[in-house]
Amino acid sequence: MDTLGLMSTVCLRSWMETSHEALLQHLGVEQHYAEEHFKSLQPTAALLRRQIQCTVQAEEAATPEKWGAFSYHAEHNNASTLPTYVRTDMHGHRHVVLDPNNMQTGSRLVSIGQIKICRDQSMLAYTVDTGDGSEVYDAVISIIGQPGTVHQLSDVVSIEWAGTDALVYTQPDALGRPYKVMLHRLGQQQAADRCILQEDQPDCFLELATTSDGAYITINSNAKTASEVHLLSTSNPSNAPRVVQRRIPGLEYFLSHHRGHLIILTNARGAVNYQLMSTPSHEPSLPNWRTLVPEREGIALRDMEVFAGHAVLYENQGMQPAVSVLSLPCQPETASLMPPPQKQAASTLHASPLACRNNQNGFCANKQVMHGDVLSATGGKHPLQPGAVPQQRADLQPLEQPPASQQQNYREPDLHQRSGLDNTQQSTQSCSQQERQQQQQQQQHSSQDTQPVQSGGAHLQTIPMPPWVMSVEAGANLDYHSSTVRLKMASPVRPQHVFDYHLDTGQLQQLAVEHIEGHDPEDYMCHVLYASSHDGTQVPMTIVHKRGLKLDGSHPTLVTVYGAYGECLETGFEAERLSLLERGWVVALAHVRGGGELGRRWHAAGQSTSKMNSVLDLEACLDHLLHKGYTRKGLVALQGTSAGGLLVAALLNRRPQDLLAAILRVPFVDMFTCMTRPELPLTVHEYGEWGNPADPKVLLQMRKLCPYQNVARAQYPPVMATCAVPDSRVPVWCPAKWVAKIRQHQTADPPVLLLHTLDTGHFAHESDLLENSVLEYSFLLDALHKT
Repeated sequence: MDTLGLMSTVCLRSWMETSHEALLQHLGVEQHYAEEHFKSLQPTAALLRRQIQCTVQAEEAATPEKWGAFSYHAEHNNASTLPTYVRTDMHGHRHVVLDPNNMQTGSRLVSIGQIKICRDQSMLAYTVDTGDGSEVYDAVISIIGQPGTVHQLSDVVSIEWAGTDALVYTQPDALGRPYKVMLHRLGQQQAADRCILQEDQPDCFLELATTSDGAYITINSNAKTASEVHLLSTSNPSNAPRVVQRRIPGLEYFLSHHRGHLIILTNARGAVNYQLMSTPSHEPSLPNWRTLVPEREGIALRDMEVFAGHAVLYENQGMQPAVSVLSLPCQPETASLMPPPQKQAASTLHASPLACRNNQNGFCANKQVMHGDVLSATGGKHPLQPGAVPQQRADLQPLEQPPASQQQNYREPDLHQRSGLDNTQQSTQSCSQQERQQQQQQQQHSSQDTQPVQSGGAHLQTIPMPPWVMSVEAGANLDYHSSTVRLKMASPVRPQHVFDYHLDTGQLQQLAVEHIEGHDPEDYMCHVLYASSHDGTQVPMTIVHKRGLKLDGSHPTLVTVYGAYGECLETGFEAERLSLLERGWVVALAHVRGGGELGRRWHAAGQSTSKMNSVLDLEACLDHLLHKGYTRKGLVALQGTSAGGLLVAALLNRRPQDLLAAILRVPFVDMFTCMTRPELPLTVHEYGEWGNPADPKVLLQMRKLCPYQNVARAQYPPVMATCAVPDSRVPVWCPAKWVAKIRQHQTADPPVLLLHTLDTGHFAHESDLLENSVLEYSFLLDALHKT
């Protein structure tokens, strides 16, 4: 029964949800209307296209990564749309591993999902889209260096090799949720493949990974607030996978393997921003976990890579990325990584600063990497002390430091209340009696082993890096026995620099720099500002503009936002932005709550019933830019993708008259309808992020937040939105309904446009990126011209 009267909202556009053919006709009309508008912008678009092509199509220096007897790299050149993956042997002979430029689905180049090479490097497996953008792929298996396909599998989400004669893969259920793990033996038909694990809990997705040493495939069953990992031996994949630790509500963990021990990244025992732990692989459950690196004040541990002698930790310290390297003992498989708990000695660990990882892209980049993507980096050695803060880099000193009394204001939310239920309700509704016993077990052990243990003189060493670095991406780092780790560093004004860090010597070696013709980073400024939000929380913004900018309020400004799922907004180099910066624009990246820039508490403070904080943070960023004279009302454009589009649309409702324009890529603008329909893909899985509408308080908050539900008569600025018919994350009717309602309530005549695609899903194809930027920037320049 709907006691609040919210579910009975009547919408004249509800036919879009149920009548697919009628919706396709409507989208065709919308597309024609938008294309007619862009015809008048062709001269501007042509100029932008030439300018952007000069920057984004720069030749990229080849920087191969060595793995055993071969070196691998991706070749980018002006003659090809997609990268070509090649390897070179010890004699310098070049072999093409995979060239997507020779593959098509219909009239479009294919989109590659994953590329996996088996451990002896003789076989290749990769996933390729089926042409419908559904994020369900075909898997192709071939022998490297020999033409032709050995075998092809259908209905695949992710893949991993188990030795050289078996492939493990996940399959989706009817809603697209990866729920089944299958074992395929080369030479047999797919119909004979065996299911080795099935996840029936509807809020859990199965994901595959291989430990760095190749010993295990990890089968990760992840909900938004809990995880469970199963280990499958790559040498004996027919054996049943073994669970590490059964799911406990609120417990998240991810792991790798090192010499008979599991190295675990986890929030166990209250480590909200994660700690590094270890346990013998034959005693994997939670009571045996011991701390290697504890949670540290002001530091968020985000990811790790494990090598034969080192663990590389990717972390965040405030708005600064960094990488730490922990030396690991090189002992036999049977040796303990650490002394028994009762013999723990005082710590000899040493600490360092940290790094960041990013995601969000929709109708935007579908960035592919050969074997992984992580972020990282910064420098020096110093003892690990509670609350220790890394040395600040001079170029990242914010112009306005938040007052000390306000720097920790975002710590109030309890991570266990992210679903909108209290802890007791959550435990009762989401875990069995056995799981509740395990939860009690976790609490009993929470006071034990909270200090780092002596580990053979092991220490953390921070990686020194140039003072301008604001983004670090890890290379493929395929070789477990490598003495170097590949890192790619950039900033919003400096293109990618490729480095190898020598793990044994501490030397950082620069290998290559991406060259952009005519671009001088010294012509631009990049710094961090803090805006004071409604509750006093200081919200960071990364600001980019031409050097010598006068703060006279005259500059058009593009504010980009995401703020969801604990993801960090990208702060690397995006060449297409130069076309705006050269025209005097200011670019601002708003790192609002809900993102991961300031750790897990920052994320929790902008999700579920606290999600309005994200909107108010974005509004505070707008007001701060106005107050400081970077721009003025009517000159600020907003840009958001997916969950970021929700924030843009919400601010459009609050401040339509103050904005120049808005660009929303596959925006999640009718979250109220989506989250109240559990039969839709992802809805149940998303309860951890947005809340469960079964709780009346959550339902009421969703109604207040939802942009579509709160559109009112107003003078909206020019709006450009995109959607994708096969999108399984944001239903195509979601942006379509919103655009129609905005247009209906518009009191002026600025354009409100909707573009759609039929053959790509939530993520744009790489071949479309240039034209997408041209359309967006010509739209912005036209809006500015008409002010």
